[in-house]
Amino acid sequence: MMLIAALVLAGPTWKTYTFDPGFSMLFPNKPTPQKMDAVKDGLAEEFMVTTAFGVSAYVAMTGVAKEEEQTTPDAQLFELIEGFAESAEGKIVKQKDVLLNGWQGIEAVVNSTDQITGIVRGFVVGRRFYMLTTTWPTKQTQPKDCLTFMDSFKLPKDTAKGPFTVAGPAWRTYTFKDLKISGIFPAAATEATLNLPNDQGTTTMQQVKTVFGNRRYAISESDLHTQPPYEGMDDEKFLKALTNATLTNMDGKVRKQSWLTVGGTKWYRTEVVDAEHQRSSRLDIACHGKDTFLVIADVPTALYPSEEVTKFFGAVKVK
Repeated sequence: MMLIAALVLAGPTWKTYTFDPGFSMLFPNKPTPQKMDAVKDGLAEEFMVTTAFGVSAYVAMTGVAKEEEQTTPDAQLFELIEGFAESAEGKIVKQKDVLLNGWQGIEAVVNSTDQITGIVRGFVVGRRFYMLTTTWPTKQTQPKDCLTFMDSFKLPKDTAKGPFTVAGPAWRTYTFKDLKISGIFPAAATEATLNLPNDQGTTTMQQVKTVFGNRRYAISESDLHTQPPYEGMDDEKFLKALTNATLTNMDGKVRKQSWLTVGGTKWYRTEVVDAEHQRSSRLDIACHGKDTFLVIADVPTALYPSEEVTKFFGAVKVK
């Protein structure tokens, strides 16, 4: 996505423009709509509006079935936000959750390598994505007109009001019938059974995970402590060995490792920073009898540590 430095003009004349998909917003001069891509039957559509003042709007249709409409920032919105940062050869320095007429979204501030700063604000509205961007030279202060543009965006008139009243996660408690661990997730979670190879076959792992925008959370339970190559190890040696094995599948460098005891269960905590991808992860591993528990959060470094991550780990309970 091309970044255009915003021009700071004295007293621009803002006018409301409505575009063919039905959305509208204020612009400081007449914008140029561009239909970027389309697929038949409404499975995918891209629509961009640009102006000479460094602001643009982006609309895309997803291919999800109607009964699978998204109401939280999902993985595809995450890809749009991250894609904006990558196209600018920049990094996300600040991020927050936002709300538009009851629909969840994400706002991020991106600093690029060519000294351009941009704000990107994206929403998931039913089967449609909306993404707004505005940019300006990093050496300048943020133009006040940026928010004039961002806050003026209006959804098509026939768009139903979304189900949310507060920006950010709608926390849900999950207690699983066959698992000895429970927790809360910031969005609807999915369960999966994983078969992990070992020296004598496979080990079954039960996993529960979710994605909220560009944040990933997962809780897993298995009997790895009783399986090769870990069988017979004392608890501390096992937890360190399993942590090291898990880290081989993660990018980044270990920032900190520590022991903690919660509710009688001893956990080994590892914090990882991936500077290249601007991600931070926290991995807590524990064993209780023959059961092994893995709890992991993977979020943008701009959001680590955060109240959200602390809340996720703080709610984990072992029966």
